[in-house]
Amino acid sequence: MEGHTDFRGITSANLRLSEKRVTAVKTYLMSRFVSSERIKTKAFGGTQLISKENTEQAKLNNRMVEA
Repeated sequence: MEGHTDFRGITSANLRLSEKRVTAVKTYLMSRFVSSERIKTKAFGGTQLISKENTEQAKLNNRMVEA
C-alpha cells in the first residue's frame, strides 16, 4: 500500500502524515485478520500527485492510501 498527501505544507510533515495514513489502513486490515506479512507499506508524502491543480477537489484526490 502507498500513502499520499497533497502538495501543501512542509515536505517532512507530509511524509509523516502519509506514513500515518498507510499505517492506519494497515492496522485496520490487521484487525480484520489480514497477516501483517502480507501488507507492505510505502509513504510518498506529496511527491506523487494524481493532480497538480490547486483546487479543493484535486487536493482531496491526492490525500489517499492506495493498494
